[in-house]
Amino acid sequence: MPTLKRIIPLCLALALAGCGGSGGSSTPAPDPGPTPPPADASPAGHWFGTVTNDLSGITEEYVALADANGRFRFVSADSAVQFSGNFLISGNDLTGDAMAFADLGVVWMDSTSATPTTLSGSITEEDSMVGTWTTLSGESGSFEFFYDPTFYFRASALSLLEATWIAYDEFLNPEVTFTIAADGSFTGQNNQGCNSVGQFALIDPGFNLYEVQSTVSDCPIAGNYVGLALLADFFAPNDVLLFAVDNGSRAIALGFEK
Repeated sequence: MPTLKRIIPLCLALALAGCGGSGGSSTPAPDPGPTPPPADASPAGHWFGTVTNDLSGITEEYVALADANGRFRFVSADSAVQFSGNFLISGNDLTGDAMAFADLGVVWMDSTSATPTTLSGSITEEDSMVGTWTTLSGESGSFEFFYDPTFYFRASALSLLEATWIAYDEFLNPEVTFTIAADGSFTGQNNQGCNSVGQFALIDPGFNLYEVQSTVSDCPIAGNYVGLALLADFFAPNDVLLFAVDNGSRAIALGFEK
């Protein structure tokens, strides 16, 4: 009711002004033309939420990373499942093509560890993202994410990555060690004998999201991997590194501390 009380007197005042107080006809307002379509929502940033698999009935906690060009990665916090692909956004409508990577020791219905997947839904920029996913092999489910601005609106710099980083297993035993130089290059080793070399790169220096390439050798998961990474806080600013990559058939996600 308060809104109506403000609008009605305003409309009356405009109507009287249009009449000009003379009783003559008013000049028609110019045609403003067609209403422009809404701007396309940007998916860029860090998102937190859930992904549900309708076949298994399992809902898992996820983090989603996306850049302004629509490249995205959904990373499970509960398993090794990941989705990696590209969004196409028109207004607030979202579609995407991705590869879905199965959990360790599990395959999709087409007997592969990675299967093509399509996504469809809606997005409200810097707020929420909801939709459904369907694999080529027949699985389907839904996703729901909410925007978290905590870390994304920070400048990125390769020098911020310079350190020795350690990923621990569930029993707090060191599992993987990365040594990253000031130029973003790195070497790594894990406790299974894998060695890796790679490079971090900036996507946009105004935002906290990095591109990463890595070559793993000397073990069963050898291959060329690409993905995304971000810095977060645990005990101190930028003391946590989330690293999520894949090689087209296998995905790896690690949380490092320095």
